[in-house]
Amino acid sequence: NTKANEKLYNEALAGKDEEVERLRRELEDMTKAREMADERASKFERCWEEEMRQRRSLQETVFALQGNIRILCRIKPPCSGNARKCIAASSMTGEVELENASADGRMQLSKFEFSYALDEKASQTDVYKTVSPLVGAFCDGADACVFAYGQTGSGKTHTMQGDLASEGQRGVFARALDDIFLHASTREAGGIPAYTVTVTMLEVYNDTVRDLLAPASASLLDVKMGGSRVRVPGATELAVGDAEQAMRALEEGKRRRATASTGMNADSSRSHMVLSVRLSGKSNNVLHLVDLAGSERVQRSGAEGTQLCEAQHINRSLSALGDVVAALQRQERHIPYRNSKLTSLLQEGLRPGSKVMMLVCVAPESCSARESLSTLGFAQRAQAVMLGSPDGKKRRPVST
Repeated sequence: NTKANEKLYNEALAGKDEEVERLRRELEDMTKAREMADERASKFERCWEEEMRQRRSLQETVFALQGNIRILCRIKPPCSGNARKCIAASSMTGEVELENASADGRMQLSKFEFSYALDEKASQTDVYKTVSPLVGAFCDGADACVFAYGQTGSGKTHTMQGDLASEGQRGVFARALDDIFLHASTREAGGIPAYTVTVTMLEVYNDTVRDLLAPASASLLDVKMGGSRVRVPGATELAVGDAEQAMRALEEGKRRRATASTGMNADSSRSHMVLSVRLSGKSNNVLHLVDLAGSERVQRSGAEGTQLCEAQHINRSLSALGDVVAALQRQERHIPYRNSKLTSLLQEGLRPGSKVMMLVCVAPESCSARESLSTLGFAQRAQAVMLGSPDGKKRRPVST
C-alpha cells in the first residue's frame, strides 16, 4: 500500500509539475504579448502625437498665409471645488466641449475647435507661449492686436495683466514688454538699427477715452485717423528705454483704471484698457494689448445705477466689436470701425494685413454655460475672419 500510494503521489506531483510548466509558458506568452501590445500602443501614441504636431504646424502655415484671427480658449479655474463644471478643453487638439441646456431644457453638447485651448491647470507661461510668435511678428514690423474677450469674472484681467510683482503670475502685458526689449537688444547686438519704443495707456469708459498715464483730472480724448494711422491728440506718449521703465508706467495706469464690485465679480473692470506699444523707426507699427471689460447679463450681475450705465456701454461697445468682426468675416468693403470709440481705437490692429489674436476666457461652472456658449460662438466666428490672402496681397477696407 505504501508503494502504491507513493506511486500515485509521484504521478500526481508530475501532473502538477506539468500544469505549473504549462501555466508558466502561458504566463510568458501573455507577458510577451502584453509587452508587444504596450510597444505598439506606445508607437501609436508617438505617431499620433507627431501627426498632431504636423497638423498644428500646417495649421500655423495656413493661418500665416490667410491671415486668420488666431484664437486661444482659456478655461478659468472654478471658484469652488464643489461647483459642477460644464466645459473641457484639449491642449493637444484645440478642441473645446461645452455642455449646456437647450431651449426645451434638454442637455446638449456643443463642440468647438480653435487655434489653441488651455484648461484650468494652464499657467501664465503656457498662455504667453501662444502669444509670443505674434509679438515677434510685431517686432519684425507688423501691426498687431491681442485682446482678451469673455464674460465678467472669466479671468481676462488675470490673463492680460496678472500680478506684476510675481514673476510666475505676470500676464501678457508684462511678458510682451519684456519680449519687445529682448528683441531690441538682439537687434542691436546684430548690428541692426534699434527702434524707439513708445507706450500709451488708454481706457474706454462709457464710450469716452481717458488717458491712464495722465492725472485723473485730465480732459477726455478723441480718436482720429491721420492717413493710415490712428491718432489720439493729447494722449501721453511715453518713450521707454527698457522693460523696467515700461513696467512702472503699466503699474501707474493699472491703478487708475475704473473697477467696481458686482454680483459676478468682486473686482469687475468697468472699462476697456488698451496698452499700445509703438515702434518708431523703419516700420512705425503698433501693437495693441487689450483687456476688454466683460460682457454681462444685468440679471446676474445685479448692476444698477452707475454700474447699470457702465454695463450698457460695455455691452454696446462689445456689440460694435462684433459688428466689425462680422463685416471682416463677410469681407465687406465698408467696416464699421467708427461705431464705437473702442473699435476706432483698435482699427490699426484689426484691419487686413494685421496680426490678431483673441484670448477667449470662459468660466467652467454650469451656471455660466449660457455666457460661455455665447463667448465661444463669437470666437468661432472671429476665427473665420481672413485678414489677408494666400498670395500675400492685402485688401484695405474703407471704414465707416
